[in-house]
Amino acid sequence: MKKRRPRNFEWLMLSLSIFIILLIGGCGGAVGTRDVGFRKAYEQINTNAFLDENYSTTSKNVLQRYNMGQFFKKDPLKCLNELHQKIRTDTVGICFLPWLN
Repeated sequence: MKKRRPRNFEWLMLSLSIFIILLIGGCGGAVGTRDVGFRKAYEQINTNAFLDENYSTTSKNVLQRYNMGQFFKKDPLKCLNELHQKIRTDTVGICFLPWLN
């Protein structure tokens, strides 16, 4: 008895079906966003400690990474000096240094 081999069309349909299933399964839900308006978005992006009492989200993330959020509120200059010392010894922290503002 000979084994029946699938024809090219059957292989094509099987491959296409698997591809579509993987494509649909790989597409998760969309990232949620909410409309805040142009002015609010501009303010959030351009927040700067030199222009305002607030600092950027990126700066907040770096301060949280090193657990220095409260220390920054008490003594910002001393906190930044200490943060720079910590970042010098941390190889991963070097990436965060340019974004501090």
